[in-house]
Amino acid sequence: MRPPSNADPPPLDLHIQKVLDSVELNMLLLPLARTGGSGAASSSGKGRRTDDPPDQPASKKARKAQQAATRKAVPPAAKGKGRARERGGPVPRSLQGGVAALPDGTPICFGYNLKGCGSGLAGGAKCAKGVHLCAKPGCHGKHPLSECPM
Repeated sequence: MRPPSNADPPPLDLHIQKVLDSVELNMLLLPLARTGGSGAASSSGKGRRTDDPPDQPASKKARKAQQAATRKAVPPAAKGKGRARERGGPVPRSLQGGVAALPDGTPICFGYNLKGCGSGLAGGAKCAKGVHLCAKPGCHGKHPLSECPM
Protein backbone atom coordinates (compact mmCIF):
# COMPACT_ATOMS: atom_id res chain seq x y z
CA MET A 1 0.00 0.00 0.00
CA ARG A 2 1.17 3.43 -0.74
CA PRO A 3 0.57 6.39 1.52
CA PRO A 4 -2.28 8.69 0.43
CA SER A 5 -1.27 11.92 -1.23
CA ASN A 6 -3.07 15.21 -1.04
CA ALA A 7 -4.21 14.89 -4.68
CA ASP A 8 -6.03 11.57 -4.18
CA PRO A 9 -9.53 11.70 -2.63
CA PRO A 10 -10.19 9.45 0.37
CA PRO A 11 -10.98 5.89 -0.79
CA LEU A 12 -14.63 5.82 0.33
CA ASP A 13 -15.61 9.27 -0.97
CA LEU A 14 -16.14 8.04 -4.53
CA HIS A 15 -18.37 5.19 -3.39
CA ILE A 16 -20.36 7.38 -1.00
CA GLN A 17 -20.96 9.95 -3.74
CA LYS A 18 -22.28 7.19 -6.06
CA VAL A 19 -24.68 5.99 -3.38
CA LEU A 20 -25.90 9.52 -2.60
CA ASP A 21 -26.57 10.14 -6.31
CA SER A 22 -28.42 6.85 -6.81
CA VAL A 23 -32.15 6.87 -7.63
CA GLU A 24 -32.82 4.01 -5.23
CA LEU A 25 -31.59 5.98 -2.21
CA ASN A 26 -33.52 9.08 -3.26
CA MET A 27 -36.73 7.04 -3.55
CA LEU A 28 -36.20 5.62 -0.05
CA LEU A 29 -35.71 9.10 1.36
CA LEU A 30 -38.98 10.50 -0.08
CA PRO A 31 -41.82 11.01 2.44
CA LEU A 32 -44.53 8.35 2.52
CA ALA A 33 -48.08 9.14 1.44
CA ARG A 34 -50.42 10.02 4.27
CA THR A 35 -52.69 7.10 5.19
CA GLY A 36 -55.00 8.85 7.64
CA GLY A 37 -52.97 8.08 10.76
CA SER A 38 -52.36 10.57 13.53
CA GLY A 39 -49.33 12.05 11.75
CA ALA A 40 -46.41 13.86 13.29
CA ALA A 41 -46.93 17.13 15.11
CA SER A 42 -44.94 20.22 14.25
CA SER A 43 -41.75 20.98 16.15
CA SER A 44 -43.53 23.31 18.58
CA GLY A 45 -46.19 20.69 19.34
CA LYS A 46 -48.99 23.24 18.80
CA GLY A 47 -51.07 24.31 15.87
CA ARG A 48 -51.27 22.75 12.45
CA ARG A 49 -49.36 19.59 11.57
CA THR A 50 -47.03 20.00 8.63
CA ASP A 51 -48.78 17.26 6.64
CA ASP A 52 -52.33 18.67 7.07
CA PRO A 53 -54.02 19.95 3.94
CA PRO A 54 -54.16 23.78 3.97
CA ASP A 55 -57.99 23.86 4.02
CA GLN A 56 -58.17 22.15 7.44
CA PRO A 57 -58.76 24.46 10.44
CA ALA A 58 -55.87 24.64 12.90
CA SER A 59 -57.74 24.30 16.19
CA LYS A 60 -59.39 21.13 17.44
CA LYS A 61 -62.64 23.00 18.13
CA ALA A 62 -62.77 24.37 14.58
CA ARG A 63 -62.08 20.89 13.12
CA LYS A 64 -64.92 19.39 15.16
CA ALA A 65 -67.29 22.15 14.02
CA GLN A 66 -66.31 21.53 10.39
CA GLN A 67 -66.83 17.76 10.80
CA ALA A 68 -70.28 18.35 12.35
CA ALA A 69 -71.22 20.61 9.44
CA THR A 70 -70.06 17.97 6.98
CA ARG A 71 -72.15 15.29 8.73
CA LYS A 72 -75.22 17.54 8.58
CA ALA A 73 -74.66 18.17 4.88
CA VAL A 74 -75.04 14.46 4.04
CA PRO A 75 -78.53 13.81 2.69
CA PRO A 76 -80.70 11.49 4.82
CA ALA A 77 -80.86 8.81 2.10
CA ALA A 78 -77.09 8.37 2.29
CA LYS A 79 -77.01 7.86 6.05
CA GLY A 80 -78.28 4.28 6.06
CA LYS A 81 -81.39 3.68 8.10
CA GLY A 82 -81.25 -0.11 8.05
CA ARG A 83 -83.36 -2.65 6.24
CA ALA A 84 -86.66 -0.94 7.05
CA ARG A 85 -85.69 1.91 4.70
CA GLU A 86 -85.00 -0.58 1.88
CA ARG A 87 -88.51 -2.02 2.19
CA GLY A 88 -90.17 1.39 2.21
CA GLY A 89 -90.14 2.17 5.94
CA PRO A 90 -91.14 0.54 9.21
CA VAL A 91 -94.56 -1.02 9.63
CA PRO A 92 -96.79 -1.38 12.72
CA ARG A 93 -96.37 -4.53 14.84
CA SER A 94 -99.69 -5.96 13.76
CA LEU A 95 -98.53 -5.70 10.12
CA GLN A 96 -95.16 -7.40 10.64
CA GLY A 97 -94.16 -9.22 7.49
CA GLY A 98 -95.84 -6.54 5.39
CA VAL A 99 -94.29 -3.64 3.52
CA ALA A 100 -94.90 0.09 3.90
CA ALA A 101 -94.82 0.92 0.19
CA LEU A 102 -95.30 -0.56 -3.24
CA PRO A 103 -92.19 -1.46 -5.28
CA ASP A 104 -92.51 1.88 -7.13
CA GLY A 105 -92.37 3.75 -3.79
CA THR A 106 -96.08 4.58 -3.43
CA PRO A 107 -97.02 4.38 0.28
CA ILE A 108 -99.60 1.85 1.50
CA CYS A 109 -102.31 2.93 3.97
CA PHE A 110 -101.74 1.11 7.27
CA GLY A 111 -105.24 1.98 8.47
CA TYR A 112 -106.83 0.10 5.58
CA ASN A 113 -104.73 -3.00 6.32
CA LEU A 114 -105.64 -2.73 10.02
CA LYS A 115 -109.36 -2.18 9.16
CA GLY A 116 -109.26 1.27 10.66
CA CYS A 117 -108.93 3.85 7.85
CA GLY A 118 -111.52 6.54 8.44
CA SER A 119 -111.69 7.62 4.79
CA GLY A 120 -114.27 4.93 3.90
CA LEU A 121 -112.67 4.34 0.51
CA ALA A 122 -112.73 0.88 -1.09
CA GLY A 123 -109.76 -1.32 -1.94
CA GLY A 124 -107.55 0.10 -4.68
CA ALA A 125 -108.46 3.72 -3.88
CA LYS A 126 -105.97 6.24 -2.55
CA CYS A 127 -106.47 8.24 0.63
CA ALA A 128 -104.20 10.90 2.14
CA LYS A 129 -102.10 8.21 3.89
CA GLY A 130 -101.56 5.94 0.89
CA VAL A 131 -103.22 3.44 -1.41
CA HIS A 132 -105.73 0.90 -0.11
CA LEU A 133 -103.91 -2.28 -1.15
CA CYS A 134 -102.66 -5.38 0.65
CA ALA A 135 -99.34 -4.82 2.44
CA LYS A 136 -98.10 -8.38 1.84
CA PRO A 137 -94.97 -8.42 -0.31
CA GLY A 138 -95.75 -9.73 -3.80
CA CYS A 139 -99.55 -9.52 -3.37
CA HIS A 140 -100.72 -5.89 -3.23
CA GLY A 141 -104.30 -6.95 -4.01
CA LYS A 142 -107.42 -4.87 -3.40
CA HIS A 143 -108.00 -6.37 0.08
CA PRO A 144 -106.49 -5.79 3.55
CA LEU A 145 -103.55 -7.90 4.77
CA SER A 146 -105.82 -9.73 7.24
CA GLU A 147 -107.93 -11.07 4.35
CA CYS A 148 -105.01 -11.92 2.05
CA PRO A 149 -105.43 -15.32 0.33
CA MET A 150 -101.68 -15.73 -0.11
